[in-house]
Amino acid sequence: MYAVMYGGDKDFVLENRIRELEQNGIHALVPDEDWSYLFTINKALQDGNMITIMGDRNLGSDKVIATEIVGHKANLPSGPFTIASLYKHVIVCSVFVMKESQRKYHIYVHPMYGNSKEEFARDFASQLTTIIRHYPHQWYNFYDFWQS
Repeated sequence: MYAVMYGGDKDFVLENRIRELEQNGIHALVPDEDWSYLFTINKALQDGNMITIMGDRNLGSDKVIATEIVGHKANLPSGPFTIASLYKHVIVCSVFVMKESQRKYHIYVHPMYGNSKEEFARDFASQLTTIIRHYPHQWYNFYDFWQS
């Protein structure tokens, strides 16, 4: 499994996260300036490996897809949904891990469908809306997410 991660954390936070992932057999992919991590994603998918990418975190890119989440216009990052639309041979799923109690989590895995990045983004936005309505206090974005 490969996990595409946000690389803007402090070095020690990023190093600890990478170490924890690697101890569990997960390879961390930190997006870089030269976009070379995309070659790793391509190879991993061709080899039948799993890729995880946060679909609701747009960290400064202007490449977004306008959607509607909980009745409000919002921008999702286009990258995850572009990749989903390009690789017709891979299974695309959304995964939400929600806290039920102090030591219990509920994991929701749903297939996603689409032929274009916009269709995948709409499907994800619909699934995210359902999760937010069921767990309204467990989803936060600390950046300019909503269009209005």
